[in-house]
Amino acid sequence: MMLQEMSHDPITSPKSFCSSVEQLCRQNGAVSILFATWAYQRGGAKLVAKGWAYDEMARKLSQGGGGK
Repeated sequence: MMLQEMSHDPITSPKSFCSSVEQLCRQNGAVSILFATWAYQRGGAKLVAKGWAYDEMARKLSQGGGGK
């Protein structure tokens, strides 16, 4: 099963994100494959609205969300 989430959900809702993946796979007997998304455009309005720096968002996404 291949899944892709909104670009910020793994950061803003990591527990919900992981729980949803586990539930979908368990219900379907599937193995998950997650496509990573990329950080919002450097200096773009979406980053400004979230109050994030590009490097911060990119790092958190590469760590699997939540800034672990």
